[in-house]
Amino acid sequence: MSLGNGDVQEGGGIMETVNEHTSLLSRPLQNSDGNPLWEDPRPFVKWPALFAHIAWQTLTSNPVNVLLVFVPLGIIAGALHWSPTAIFVLNFLAIVPLASLLSFATEELSVKLGQTLGGLLNATFGNAVELIVSIVALKNGEIRIVQASMLGSILSNILLVLGCCFLAGGIRYDHQNFNETVASTMSSLMAVSAASLIVPATLYAVMRGTPASSEKESKILLLSHGTAIILLLLYVLYLVFQLKTHAKLFDEEGEGEGNEESHEEEAQILSPWAAGVTLVIVTIAVAVCAEFLVDSIDSIVETAHISKTFIGLILLPIVGNAAEHVTAVVVAYKNKMDLAIGVAIGSSMQIALLVTPFLVILGWIIDQPMTLHFETFETVVFFLSVLVTNYLIADGQSNYLEGAMLLGMYIIIALAFALTLVLSSAYKHSSLNGSTAYIASSEPYPNVTAVTQYPPTTILQGVKPDTTGTINTALQTEGRPPVQPFPTPSVASSISLTTATNFDTLASTKTFQSTALPSSKTLNQTRAYHTVKASNNHRCTLPRQIASRGDHPVPKLGIAPQNGPLSTNKFYANFFLGNQNQGVWTHPYSLTWSKGRGNLRSWGMAVSHIDANQRAYGPQDSKIPGSPVQYFINPIGIYSIILSAVELGSSTVMATDSLQAFSVNASLSPQAESASRITFPLVQGMGFATAVYRNLMPTIQSAVFFRNFVQVPQPRGGVFKYRITLEDNKLWLLYVTPSNGQDPKLKLVSNIQIQGLRDWNGVIQVSKNPTGANGESVYDASAGVYPRSGAVSANVVGTTGTYQLSWTKGGLANGPSLLMYALPHHVQSLDGSTVRRKSSLQLQTTTKGLATAILADSWTLVEPSLPTDMNFAPWTPSLRSKTSLSAYATNLIKQVANYEINQNMSAQTDLDSMYFSGKALSKFAVIIYVVNVVLREPALAAQGLQQLKGAFAKFVTNQQIYPLVYDSKWGGVVSSATYKTGDPNQDFGYFIHTAAIIAYLDPKWLSLNAHWVTTLIRDTASPSTSDPLFPFSRMFDWYHGHSFAKGLFESADSKDEESSSEDAFFAYALKMWGKATGDQSMEARGNLMLGILARTLDNYFLMRNNNQNQPPNFIANKATGILFENKIDHTTYFGANPEYIQGVHMLPLSPASSFTRSPTFISEEWAAYFSDSSFNPASKVAGGWKGILYGNLACINPRATWNFFSQSNFDGGWIDGGASRTC
Repeated sequence: MSLGNGDVQEGGGIMETVNEHTSLLSRPLQNSDGNPLWEDPRPFVKWPALFAHIAWQTLTSNPVNVLLVFVPLGIIAGALHWSPTAIFVLNFLAIVPLASLLSFATEELSVKLGQTLGGLLNATFGNAVELIVSIVALKNGEIRIVQASMLGSILSNILLVLGCCFLAGGIRYDHQNFNETVASTMSSLMAVSAASLIVPATLYAVMRGTPASSEKESKILLLSHGTAIILLLLYVLYLVFQLKTHAKLFDEEGEGEGNEESHEEEAQILSPWAAGVTLVIVTIAVAVCAEFLVDSIDSIVETAHISKTFIGLILLPIVGNAAEHVTAVVVAYKNKMDLAIGVAIGSSMQIALLVTPFLVILGWIIDQPMTLHFETFETVVFFLSVLVTNYLIADGQSNYLEGAMLLGMYIIIALAFALTLVLSSAYKHSSLNGSTAYIASSEPYPNVTAVTQYPPTTILQGVKPDTTGTINTALQTEGRPPVQPFPTPSVASSISLTTATNFDTLASTKTFQSTALPSSKTLNQTRAYHTVKASNNHRCTLPRQIASRGDHPVPKLGIAPQNGPLSTNKFYANFFLGNQNQGVWTHPYSLTWSKGRGNLRSWGMAVSHIDANQRAYGPQDSKIPGSPVQYFINPIGIYSIILSAVELGSSTVMATDSLQAFSVNASLSPQAESASRITFPLVQGMGFATAVYRNLMPTIQSAVFFRNFVQVPQPRGGVFKYRITLEDNKLWLLYVTPSNGQDPKLKLVSNIQIQGLRDWNGVIQVSKNPTGANGESVYDASAGVYPRSGAVSANVVGTTGTYQLSWTKGGLANGPSLLMYALPHHVQSLDGSTVRRKSSLQLQTTTKGLATAILADSWTLVEPSLPTDMNFAPWTPSLRSKTSLSAYATNLIKQVANYEINQNMSAQTDLDSMYFSGKALSKFAVIIYVVNVVLREPALAAQGLQQLKGAFAKFVTNQQIYPLVYDSKWGGVVSSATYKTGDPNQDFGYFIHTAAIIAYLDPKWLSLNAHWVTTLIRDTASPSTSDPLFPFSRMFDWYHGHSFAKGLFESADSKDEESSSEDAFFAYALKMWGKATGDQSMEARGNLMLGILARTLDNYFLMRNNNQNQPPNFIANKATGILFENKIDHTTYFGANPEYIQGVHMLPLSPASSFTRSPTFISEEWAAYFSDSSFNPASKVAGGWKGILYGNLACINPRATWNFFSQSNFDGGWIDGGASRTC
C-alpha cells in the first residue's frame, strides 16, 4: 500500500518522489544515503526517527485528529477548575479524536490478529472508559449512575453503533454477509443477559407487597450476586469457545457482493507492540477526559436544563463508545462485517456478561449494594432492543433498511428517556416572549443512581416514633388583660334628636376644603414619585421628658452583643424568652430547640413541617351558617429532622445574634464559650433549614424514625445529596456542602440517627419534598446556598406602590439563586419578572395557605391601587372622600357634636392604660375634625381643639398615671406599667392619629410636639436599620404583610394578631401623620402598608366564601379571631361573644375601614351573624358593640347606619368610650 505520493521500495523503505507539490511535512526523513532515518544503523538516530515517523503516521491517519489539540486543553480546564461549560465542551471535543486513534490502533492490530481477536480487543478497549468511570462511581456509592451507564452503553452499541454499521455498509453494497453462526451465538448470549435483568425485576415485583423494604433489597442483592457469578462463568466459557475450541468457526468470514476490497492486503503502519502501546496511552487519555466530562455534567444540567438521566443513558454512552462506533462504521464501510459485528455486538455482550457482573461482585467486595435490579422501564427497553437486534442478525445478512430500523428504535428509546426520565433539571427553560418559564416533570421520582441505607436497629430500645405531636388548645393570656378594648366613658347619657325623615347625607358632591381655622392647611402636598425610605426629620435623641431605665424584669437569654437595638417582636422571640424551647416559624418550616425533650431526648435543632391533613380541629358551631369549627391547630413536637452533633448534651447552650427584621442566627454549642458550634441562619420564607457546622461530628436524627437513607448524584460540584424517607411516609432531601469538598461519609447507624465525620466543618441543609422529581429539581437548583438576612425597599409612583424583598446569600461562592417561599399574598402581587422565577413547588403553611417556591435572590411586588387621596374625611373606594352633607344631615349631626365636644376630655383620656387613653384622644380628635371641616363650625372646633391639646399635653410632658420610659435593656419606649402589670401593649396608633389631626388643624403645634410623636413612630415603625435607639419596623412584618402584637412572653404558638383593623388603623395614622407634617416618605410608606394590608387581610383574616387559604371547614367563621403563627382560634382574649370576635376586626372605624374590608366580606359577615334573620342579630346586641356593628354596616348600607345613629331614642350606651355618635 502506498503512502503519500511515494512508492513501496524493496526492503520496506519508503522513497517519495519530491516535487513542487509535495509538502515538506510529507517528505520522509532521510540520511545521506537516501534511506529513511528510521533505517539508520545508528541507534541514537534510528529510534527517535522511528518514533517520530510512527507518531506522525498515527496522527495523520484521520483528518479528525486535528481536534487532538483539545486533549491538553480539556485536561488543563478540568485540573484548573475552569467553568463547567468550558470543561464539558473541551473534553467532549477531546474524546472524539481519541476515539479515532483508538479505532486506528485496533484496526492495526486486527491486521495481524484477525477480525475475531481484533474485534474482541476493540470492544475491550472501547469499554475501558465505562469501566473506569463506573468503578469510581461505585466506590462513591452512586449505584444508579453505574446502572444507567451500563444500560446506556449496551443500547448504544446494539442499536446505534450496529445500526450505523448496517446503514453505512448498506449504502455502498446491496447487502453484506457475516458469519451467521457467530452472530447467532452472540445474540443468544445477549438474550441470556437480558434474562438476567428481567428475573430480578420480576422477583422485586412479586415481593412488592412485602412490608420490609430491607428484606426485599437483601433478597435482590443475593440474587444479583449469584447471577453475576454465573454470567462471568458464561463469559469465560464464551472466550474459550471463541478463541480455542471453535476458533475456526469465528475465522470463517462472510462473503458479500463487491467485497474485493475486503481481501486487499493493507500495509501495516504500526507494529503489534506499537499498536498496543498506543491503545494503552489513548485509553488512559480517554479515561482522564471522560472523568472531567462527567464531573462537569451537574453544572451543565443546571445551566442547559437537560435531564441528567438523558445524559447518563443516551449522551454519555455515545461519547464513551465513540471508539468502537468509529471503528465499527469504518470497517463496515470496508465490508468487514465480521469485525463490525464483533465490535458492536461484542462490546454490548462484554458489558452485559463481563463489566456489569464484575461491578456487582466489586460492589459486594467493597460493601456497596450494586444489584442487577434495573427499573422496570429500563428492563423492558433492554429486552425489546435485544429482541429486535436478534431478529435482524439471525439471517447472517444486513442492508441499509435494517440499519435504519435499529437507528429508529434507538431514537424512539432516546425520546422516551428524554420525556419520562427527568432528573435534577426536571424543569426546562422554554422561551415565552423572550422570557423564561419552568416546565416540571410529573414523575414521582426519577431513575438515578443511588445508594440506599436501611437502619440496622434503633439505639433506644422501646422508643416509638412520634408522628402525632401535641396540640395547645389553651389561650395563653400572659400580658393580655381579659377586658374589652373600650375605654370607660365618663358620660353615658343620651340626648334627644329631631328624627330624620330624609336620608340625604351624600347629596352634594362638591368637595369642601377646610378654611375655618386660620391654622388649617390644604393637604395636597404630594409628589408623583416617592421613595419609601427613612425619614430625615427626626432626631436621634429621645425627648428629655422620657427617662431611661435598664431593669426590665424579663431576662435576655443567650443574646450576643450587637450594634443597635433588638427586634423584640419578630418570629424568633421564643429563642431568647422563657425556656428557649418553644418553636419559631419561618414558614413553611418551624424550628425548635429540642433541649433534651421528646422521645429521643435530643439536644439538637428540630425541623418540622405540618401538612393540612395533620391539623387538629375544634368543635363545630352549629349556630353559625356552615357550622365551622372553632379553631384549627397544627401539632407541635413532631420533630421530623433534628440537626445535631454527637457533642451536644445536657450542657448545650443556645445563643442568638444578628437579630434583624427578617432573620436571626441561632447557634448551639456543646457548652458555654465553646468554639465549636452549629449555627442556624433563620430567615423568613427560607427554602431549606440550614445548619453551619464548626468542628463537630454531625448527627441527623428523626423522632419520626428513618425508613431509609439514599445517597444520590450531586446536584452540583461540592454539594452531596441524599434522600430521606421517614416512617410517616414523608420524603425529605438532605444536602451537604463540606468545607473541604470531600465526601462527608454520612452513614445511617440506626433508625433514629445518621452520623458523619469527627471535627467536621461545612453546611447541612434539609427540605421537605412533597412532589417527587418535580420538587427535587427545584431544590437541586438552589442547593448549596442559603439566605443570611433580608431587606425591603420600596417606592410609590402615583397610586402604585412597588416594593422589593431581597436577601443576602451564604454558602457556595458564585452559587445559584436562592430558593425562597412566597406566601399567597406575595404570589398575587409579583411583577412579571419575578413571576417567571416562580416554580410549581408548594408547601403548606400553618395559617396562610400554600407557600410557593421562587428561585430568585429578590422579589419585586406591586400594589397598584393605593388610597393616596384618603384623608381624615369619610372615604370609600368608589366615592372617594366626602366632606359635604345635606343641610338636614348637617343640622342633626351638629346637635350630637355640640354635646360630645363639650365632654370632659381630660377625665376620659387620663387613664391608667396608654391603649385606652389613646382611643379616647383619637375619638375627640375626629369629632373636632368633623366640627371644623364637615359642619363648618370653626369656633366650636377651636374650643374643642384647645381642650384636646391640653389632654394630649399630659402625655407629651409624660405626666400621665404611668409615664413612658425608654427601656435601655431591650431598646424601646414602654409604659412604666410594664414593670408592674406586665402589660406589653404599646399601641401608639391612636396617639399618632390624634397628633396628625391636631397638626392638620394647627401646624404651629408641631414645633413643640413633633419630637415626642416621632419617637412613638420610631419605636413601633422605624424606617431605618441604622436607628441607634429603635429596631427597624418593630410591629409591621414586611414578609407576612401585617403586624404581630406580642410582648416579651414565650408562646407555644408564637406571635399573634387579634385585631386586624387596629393594624390597618396604625398604617392609616402613619400615613396621615406624614401628610400632616409634609413627610412625603412617611406618607408613601403608610399608603403602601395599607395597600399590602388590604391584600393580606382579605387572604388570611377576613374570609370571604371563596377564600382559598384557610381550611374549608373554618372559613364560615368569616373573621379569623386570633391568628397565631401556628393556629387560628375563633375567639378573643376577652370573651367569645360573636360581636366580640367579629367586632374586634372592625374597630376603630376609620376611612381605612372601607379600603381594607371588602363589601363582599362585610355583606357575607352581616348575613351570617348580624342580620335580623341571623342567630345573633345586631339589633339585640348590648353595649358599645352595637354601635361598632352598625358603624361597620355603613360600608355597604349607609342608609341603615344613618337610621340607627339618628333615631330619637338612641341609647348612649350603644357607643363605646373610644367611639362617638358624631362620626
